[in-house]
Amino acid sequence: MIYLLLTVPVLILFPRETLCRAGLFFIMQKIEFTKPALTISQQIARLTSRGMTINDVSMAHKKLSELNYYRLEGYWLPFESDHKCATFITGSNFSLVLNWYNVDMELRSILFEAISSIEVSFRTKWAYYLSTKYGPFSYLNPQYFHDRKKWLESINKFSADVFRSKENFVKHFIETYKEFFPPEWAAVEVMSLGTLSHLYEYMNEEMPVDSSDLIPAKAAIANDYGLSIKELVSWMRTINVCRNFCAHQSRLIASYLTSQPIAPNSTNPLSHVWCFQYMAKDNISIELLPDGMLKTCTGVEILLSGRSSVGDLPTGLLIYLPDNAIIRNDTGDAYNLPDGTVLLLPIGYKIGVLTNTIFKIPKGSILTFPLSFTPGVSDLEPFCTRTNNLWYNAVISICYMYNKVMGTDAIKEKIRNLLKKNTICSHLLGFPKNWETISYWL
Repeated sequence: MIYLLLTVPVLILFPRETLCRAGLFFIMQKIEFTKPALTISQQIARLTSRGMTINDVSMAHKKLSELNYYRLEGYWLPFESDHKCATFITGSNFSLVLNWYNVDMELRSILFEAISSIEVSFRTKWAYYLSTKYGPFSYLNPQYFHDRKKWLESINKFSADVFRSKENFVKHFIETYKEFFPPEWAAVEVMSLGTLSHLYEYMNEEMPVDSSDLIPAKAAIANDYGLSIKELVSWMRTINVCRNFCAHQSRLIASYLTSQPIAPNSTNPLSHVWCFQYMAKDNISIELLPDGMLKTCTGVEILLSGRSSVGDLPTGLLIYLPDNAIIRNDTGDAYNLPDGTVLLLPIGYKIGVLTNTIFKIPKGSILTFPLSFTPGVSDLEPFCTRTNNLWYNAVISICYMYNKVMGTDAIKEKIRNLLKKNTICSHLLGFPKNWETISYWL
C-alpha cells in the first residue's frame, strides 16, 4: 500500500514510457538502501582496508572534510583492481588521488576561461548577423528555421529563461514595448548556450527569397571561425557539454564525453592533429610478433613469453602496440594495426595471455590510433565501434576556436604545460602517445 501511494503521483507526472525506462514499474523488486553514512575517520579506515596508502592521516582527514568522499571516488577508480569490491592495486596512494583531483580542477578552470570567450563571441555573432540580415526579431520567425518543431521547443525554453530573468533590461523592455520578447541583441544575453547552439543548428542555410544579401547568416557565422556549418554546429554542441562539465565541477579525467566534435575537413589544418578511437565490441585478441614487447605509458615493459595465467593489471594502463600487431575477433578475422596504436584498458580489467604472442582484451577497451592513420569504419567493423569518450579532440577544438576569437594560443599552452607534468592524466583524457611533442596543433 505504501509503494502504491508513493508511485501514484509519479504516474501522473510522467508518461508510461519514461517510467519504464527508469524502472519505476519494478519498484517492488528493488532492494532497500541500507548503507550507513560514514564519519571521516571511518572513510579513511575503509580506504586503507581496501589497499589505499595514506601517509598523512591528518591531511587526509582535512581533505575529506573539504571534498566529498563520493566526489573523490571518481579519481581513485583508475587505481581499483576490482571495482565491485573497490579493492586497490599495490602502490595506490591517496596523495596521487589528490594530485589528479587538483589537475582536473585546474584543467576545468583553463577550459572554462576559453569557453567563456568563445561563448561571448558566438552570442555576439549570432545576434549581429541575424538582426542585420533578417531583422531584430527574426529568431521568432519560423521561416528562418528548417526544423520548426525543434525551433519551437527552443523558443519555449527561451521563454522560460525570460520569465526567470532578473535583468533590468528585460524588465525595462517588457514594461516599455508591446512586443513580448526582446530583440536579438538583447535576447541573446538571456538565452542559455544550449538553446543558442540549438537555434543555430536549426537555422536555414539559404537566404530568404526577398533578400538581396549574398551570404546567409548561418554561413557568415561559420566563416568567421574558419569552419564549415557542419563543423561549427558539432563543435558548439560539444563546447556546451564541456561548459556544463566545467560549470558544475564535474570530473573530466577518466570520464565519458557525451558529445564529440566531428573531425575537421581535410583542408582544415586541425585535421592533421585529430585523433581516432574505437571501442572493442566484444572480447578480442591482439597478436604480436614473436617476443613482442608491450610498453606502458609509465615506462613499464611487459614481456609476453610462454603460457601464463590471467593477471590483474593497473586500471588505466596504456599499452603501446608495436608495428604489425594484429587484432582478431572470435571468428579469426584479422586486421593489422599500425605502429604506435595505443590500447587503453577499462577499469578493473584482466588480460588473459593465450599464447606467447596473443593476449585477450575485454569488451569496452579503447583503441587510439596514431594521428597519421585514419581507419575506415568498415575495416574495423568486425572488432570495434567508433566511440566518443575522447577529450583530446574536444580540447583541441576549444583551443582552435579560442585562437580564432582571441588571436593567441595561450589556452593551448596552459593545457600543454599542465598535462606535460601529469602525463597519466593526459592519457586518461584520451590524449595520444606523442601529443606533447606536437608543435602545430592549430
